Amino acid sequence: MKIYISCLSSIAALSLIDAAFSTASAQQPAAPEDQPELQEVVVTAQKREENLQKVSLAVSALMGDTLRTLGVTSAMDLTQVVPNLSVNQYGNGANVGIRGVVSLNQTALGDPASSYDLDGIYFARQRAALSGMYDVERVEVLRGPQGTLVGRNALAGGISVITNKPDLSHESASGTVGFGNYSQLSATGTYNLPISPTLGVRLALDVERHSGYINDAPNDRKFNDQDSAAGRVHILWKPLDTFSALVTFDLAHNGGVGGGGNGSGAPWGLYLSSQGASPYKYPVQPGPQYLDQTVTSETLKLNWSLPFVDITYLGNHREDNFTAADSLAILGPTATYCQTATSVIGPGGPCYHPLINYSDDRQMSHELRFSKNTDRLKSVLGLYYISEFNNTIQAYEPNNATTWRYVTNPDVLEGSKAVFSQITWSVFDRLRLTAGARETWDRKKDDGYTLLGPYGSINNLVCTACSTSAENHGQATWNKTTWHAGLDFDLTPSSMLFAAVSTGYKAGGFNTGAAPANTTYGPETLINYELGSKNQFFERRLQVNVDAFYDKYSGYQATAGTLIDGVNTLLTLNAGQARIEGVEVETIFAVTNVDLLSLNVTGLDTRFTSFYLTQGDGFSPGKSFTPYDLTGKELPYAPHATVRLGFQHTFSLGDNDALVARLDSGYTSHQWMDYHNFDVIAQGSYTRTDMSVTWNHAKFNTQLYVRNIENKAVLGGVQADSSAPGRDFNDYGKQAYFMPPRTYGVRFSGSF
Repeated sequence: MKIYISCLSSIAALSLIDAAFSTASAQQPAAPEDQPELQEVVVTAQKREENLQKVSLAVSALMGDTLRTLGVTSAMDLTQVVPNLSVNQYGNGANVGIRGVVSLNQTALGDPASSYDLDGIYFARQRAALSGMYDVERVEVLRGPQGTLVGRNALAGGISVITNKPDLSHESASGTVGFGNYSQLSATGTYNLPISPTLGVRLALDVERHSGYINDAPNDRKFNDQDSAAGRVHILWKPLDTFSALVTFDLAHNGGVGGGGNGSGAPWGLYLSSQGASPYKYPVQPGPQYLDQTVTSETLKLNWSLPFVDITYLGNHREDNFTAADSLAILGPTATYCQTATSVIGPGGPCYHPLINYSDDRQMSHELRFSKNTDRLKSVLGLYYISEFNNTIQAYEPNNATTWRYVTNPDVLEGSKAVFSQITWSVFDRLRLTAGARETWDRKKDDGYTLLGPYGSINNLVCTACSTSAENHGQATWNKTTWHAGLDFDLTPSSMLFAAVSTGYKAGGFNTGAAPANTTYGPETLINYELGSKNQFFERRLQVNVDAFYDKYSGYQATAGTLIDGVNTLLTLNAGQARIEGVEVETIFAVTNVDLLSLNVTGLDTRFTSFYLTQGDGFSPGKSFTPYDLTGKELPYAPHATVRLGFQHTFSLGDNDALVARLDSGYTSHQWMDYHNFDVIAQGSYTRTDMSVTWNHAKFNTQLYVRNIENKAVLGGVQADSSAPGRDFNDYGKQAYFMPPRTYGVRFSGSF
C-alpha cells in the first residue's frame, strides 16, 4: 500500500509541474537551435510504430548506439540496465525474470515466463536469451503480462530485439574490433548494398571469443568461456511504396568449453570455504566438457498496405542443434559420493558424473495480422501458430560401485495456435480507450523412453546393450483467454497518465515417466493492475516515467524433489499463489548539450500468499518428504530495491573530434535465489560500476572500457544441497553460477 501511495503522490506532483511548465513555456520565445533535447524513440511494442512516450505500457527501449556504449552484447547484459529485469546464465541455459516472475524449469517440457523474440520471431527455448546481439537497431523490454499481442509464455513481459534492415538509399559499411582481458576478441562487420532502387541486401557478421572466467584448479581447463560466430543476411524487395518482402537467413555457432552445463557449477556454502577457493577459482573434478551448438533460421516478412487494411505476414523456421558434455560436479557430503564437506575425493573415486546433454530443437511459426490505423481508431486482428519438436538425450555415468548408464530420450511435441485482437479508440483528442483479447489453444505430447544398462556404453549419443526400463508418455491440452483493458489521458502535450488491467498465461505441462510420476500440472496465470505516468519537461530535456503495479500470480509451477517408490524424483506441480507489487521510476536529463544524466529506481515487494508442497521435498521439516508449507516466503530473483545512476560528458576536441566519458553505477539489494529463501543460497546486496571513455574522430572511434569495476561475484543461479541426511541443509550450497567478473578492453570502430 505504501508503494501505491508513494506512486500516486509522484504522479500528482508531476502533473502539477507539467501543467505549470506548459503554461510558462507558451509565454516564452522559441528555444535556440543548440538547446539540448532528448532523442525521440519509436517502438513497436503494440504491433505498430509509436513514440515511446505515447505507449501506455511499461516499456524500456535502448537504441543501438546506447547498447554499444554500455557494452550490451546479449540479453544477460540488460540486467544492469533495465528496471526489474533479471537475465542470468545457468549452466548453458538461461533464467529470464521480470518483476520476480521467472521460470527455473529448463527442460524440454519447461516454458519461459517471459518471451524473447528477434525481429518479431518468438523463441521457445530460454537459452535463446544468451544469443549474441549484433547489428541491432534497438531493444525493447516490456514489463507486465503481454498475453494479448504476444500470447502464452509472456506471463511477466518480454524482450524484443530489432535488427537493422537494408537501406535502399545508399551503400554503407561498418566494422568493430575489440580486445580485452581473458583473451577477449570481438569483431563485427556490416555491409549494406542497394542493388537497385527496389532491391537491397544487408550483411552482418559477428565473432565473440574469450577464455573461461572459471579456473578449474589445478587443471588448465576453464569454463564460462565464449567461442561464437554468427552471420545474418537481410534481403529486402520493395517494388511499391505499399508492398515489401523481407527474407532473412541467420546462422550461428557456439563452441568452446561452455557454461558449466547441467550441474557443474561452483561448489557453494561450506564446500567453497573449506577449499579456500573463490567463486572464480575452485576445484571441479575432471571429465569431458565442451559445447557445440548450431542454430539456423529462415524468416519471411511481407507487408502489404491496401486502402482499407494493412496486412503483415511473418513466417519462420528455426533449428537449434545443441550438445554439451560436462560433469555433475560436487554433489554433497554423502556416503555415496563425498564423505565430508572438506573432501572432494570420496572413497569411491572422484566425486563427479560424466554427463552429456543433447537437444535437436525445431520450431516453425506463422503470424498473420490485419491492421488499420487512423486518427481516431487503431486496430489489429491476428492469427498465430507455432509448432515445436524437441528430441533430447541425457546420458549419465555414475562413478561409484554400480557402473551403469542411464539414457532418457523423449520426443517432445508442442503446438500452439491463437487468434487475437486489440483496438484503441480516441474518445476525444486527449482520452483513449484500449481493449484486446486473445484465445490460445495449447497441446503438448511426449513419446520417449528411459534406458538402463549395467553393461551399456555411450557412443555418438547411442546407448548399446541397454535395456528399456520405462516408457515416458504424456499428452495434455489447454486453452486460455487472456485480455487487456486500459485508458490513457494527455494531461499536457508532453505528459500522459495511463491505467490498465491485463492478464498473462504460461502453459501447463506434465511430468514424464510411468505412473505415479507422470502427473499433469496446469498453467500459471497473472493478472496485472498498472498505473503510470510518462512525462517530458523543459522542452524535452527531462524525461520522467513512473509506473506502479500490483499483480496476482496463480498456479505457481514449482519443481521439487519428491519421494516416489523410495526414489527422489523431480516433479513439477502447481504449488501456490503470490502477490507482487512495486514501483519503477526511469529518468533521463539532458543537462546541457554535452552532459547527460540518467537515474532509474525500483521498489519491489513479493510474497507467496499460499505455497504448499503436498508431498514435500528433500528440505521438508525432519528431512522426511512430509508436506511442506512455504507460505510467506518471497519470490526468487526479486530484490527489494535497485538504483542505477548514469552520467555522460562530452569534451569537444575540435570540429571532428570529441571525447565521451561515461560512468554507470548501480545498487541491487538482497535477493533470494530460490523459493526456500535459504540464507546460504541468497545474493547479498551489491554495487556494480561500469566506465568507458570513447574518442570520436570523424567516422572512426576508439573506446576504452571497464565493466564490473568492483569485481563482484554476483550469483546468477544456485542450488541448495538436499543430499546430506542428518545435516542442516541451510549450511550447504550445491552448485552456483556467477555473472562475469571484472572485464576491461579496447574497441576500434569505423563506418564508411
